[in-house]
Amino acid sequence: MKLRLVHAVLLLCITPVTAQQITELEDADPATAPVAELQTELDQISVTATRSERAVKDIAGTVSVLEEFEIERQLANDISDLVRYEPGVTVDNSGRFGLTGFRIRGIGGDRVLTTIDGIRIADEFSFGPFQDSNRDFIDLDALKAVEIIRGPASALYGSDAIGGVVSFLTKDPEDYLGIFNKEVYISAKAGYNGASDSALGTLTLAGKQQDLSGLFLYTRRDGHETESYGGLGGTGPTREQADPQDYTTDNVLAKLIYEPSETHRLAFTLDHFQGDTDSELLSSIGTSSRGVSIEDESAHDERERTRYSVDYRLRTDTPVFDQLQFKLYRQDSQTDQHTSQLQRLTDGSLTRRSRDSSFEQNVQGTSIQLDKDILAGTVSHHLVYGGEAYTIDGDNYRYGSTVDVLTGEPVDDSAGAPTRAFPLSETTHYAAYVQDEITLADGRLTLTPGLRFDYFELDASSDPVYESGNPGIASPEDFDDTEFSPKFGAVFRLNDTWSIFGQYAQGFRAPPYDDINVGFINLVGGYTTVPNPNLKPETSEGFELGLRSTGRFGSLTLTGYYNEYEDFIESLAPQGFDPVSGLLIFQSINRAEVTIQGVEIKGELFLDQFSESLQDWRFNAAIAYARGEDETLDQPLNSIDPLQGVLGLSYDHASGNWGGELIWTLTAAKDRVDESTTEQFKTPGYGIVDVLGYYRVSEHAEVNFGVFNLTDKEYWQWSEELIGRSPDDPALARLTEPGRNFNINFRTEW
Repeated sequence: MKLRLVHAVLLLCITPVTAQQITELEDADPATAPVAELQTELDQISVTATRSERAVKDIAGTVSVLEEFEIERQLANDISDLVRYEPGVTVDNSGRFGLTGFRIRGIGGDRVLTTIDGIRIADEFSFGPFQDSNRDFIDLDALKAVEIIRGPASALYGSDAIGGVVSFLTKDPEDYLGIFNKEVYISAKAGYNGASDSALGTLTLAGKQQDLSGLFLYTRRDGHETESYGGLGGTGPTREQADPQDYTTDNVLAKLIYEPSETHRLAFTLDHFQGDTDSELLSSIGTSSRGVSIEDESAHDERERTRYSVDYRLRTDTPVFDQLQFKLYRQDSQTDQHTSQLQRLTDGSLTRRSRDSSFEQNVQGTSIQLDKDILAGTVSHHLVYGGEAYTIDGDNYRYGSTVDVLTGEPVDDSAGAPTRAFPLSETTHYAAYVQDEITLADGRLTLTPGLRFDYFELDASSDPVYESGNPGIASPEDFDDTEFSPKFGAVFRLNDTWSIFGQYAQGFRAPPYDDINVGFINLVGGYTTVPNPNLKPETSEGFELGLRSTGRFGSLTLTGYYNEYEDFIESLAPQGFDPVSGLLIFQSINRAEVTIQGVEIKGELFLDQFSESLQDWRFNAAIAYARGEDETLDQPLNSIDPLQGVLGLSYDHASGNWGGELIWTLTAAKDRVDESTTEQFKTPGYGIVDVLGYYRVSEHAEVNFGVFNLTDKEYWQWSEELIGRSPDDPALARLTEPGRNFNINFRTEW
């Protein structure tokens, strides 16, 4: 399966463009030869990969740029939809708790830095079965672009960029006013998603009056659970349908920009996201633990993020900089989760158990970046340097209670009084970085060395809630450390069409405060979690080598990489029994080494360059293969996605008024899993077909529509929810992806 898929993509990407055909195209009479006006994907501009505007083809690394029109045409409703056609990048669905963060080349969670307008999104945090705070705080309708850096990127972005970076960039007033050459812009959008029976509405207002411009955008989404393929309802573990959910999200983006000249730009931003989800956990009914069975279970979860920021940009010619960018910001994020269970005890009595959990993280900081172009003879330098300082405050709160249903009297509960899984924690980061983009050899060679220094310190403080909920736990300890993160990249242009690129980059992740000072005792369960102030930062080294081609016939990128990760932190690893207390001890520890290597191919062809009958047709292909090893355990790395390829055939009418795309996603079976402790379910291979289309109804209105999983295929996407499940787990049917479903969006603008 793997070799057939690789060969198919290589043949489709490469063999149509023979040397003779290229020569014929280059020698053809311009008056009669077909000319492709379309830009290749490699001509897209990235502002994240090098902290300055650069075409993707000029970057010494792998970066994907997803622009607003592409997000709209692909009918992406959430961050999982956002990357469904990006092999090697995944977002997992954790059921009741929603979508998790991004996984890039097998590395996920907080090891992938996620930012919105350069500001860090809150960390993931989970503790026990009733708390799982994820990073799904973004509404896609507020975005003008998403950039994905694959591989270590700490030389520019510091901690948490050990596996890559996902950068969300929000819309600006000029994104509408400039394009339409208007002083006032209004648009309204409505949409429907069949996979979750959800509806959306977005209102966008933009205006400009002399030096002031503003943007107001509001999006509302209402929906239900994402369907599974399984059809059996009912209750208990054998339920095949997804557990019922009702959710709403509200997102507001407001910007005010003062720009008296091309030299000065001052922007104020308010960004607010709020989501509420009600769940009926029917699949847990009838399950039991220690003789206690669940008769009913429901949940209410809330998540909220609010960001305030001030951005100033100065463009002027000085000996120190040509451009200065300064940012001041604060962002508050909170997740509250409530679970209610009706339980039947071994004596037949009924109790109502509730669990309330919250995780709050606030980040505030400032950053400055300076850019300077320097010409020294025939060698040019583009210097980017700056620094940032920010603090992250983390707080976790848990409370549980149990009452007798008949009498209303409280029942002894192992959760006890309010408690915290970690003490009140404040982490402070200071960083400075520099990168020089050196162009020489008549522009054919670009070298990009870079270096960043990070200092971080943890200030942990105990309080009565933490102490009373964790008796006997050691006092929390402070922590500090430093880290240097170098990188070196190079791009060599062989000719106007072909180039080779390579990069060496290091990454690191500071030990999370909840791993350093985690604390919890469960006497009934017979276990305890203990702090580990001796944790080391996780580090990575990444090597990447690639070949690119871009020209009138399309583009092609072939990339190979090898990443080595050391001192991986395993949260709450079992450490044996305490001989004094007799409790099983869990503690976060460093693992020795993880390695991941792989190959990625991405290409597109403008088919009208080979036949006039194929005018306005385009072929796209992408493939990702990775292999990962836990060198400590000598076992495969479970987080690696199986081999996947995405093939697309699209048509865009020359008028720009209508078009469509047929997309075929091929995924191999997951055949390498860690089975050192238990036999695991391995997802079978699958192929699904999606059909997308758009139609410009009038000058002011457009409709986008799509049918996903056209052939109604039953399949599983390899995810965290499947890791560790046995082949005969009755929940597998409930974890399938949706069957055939239909999406549609309609936008009108003035």
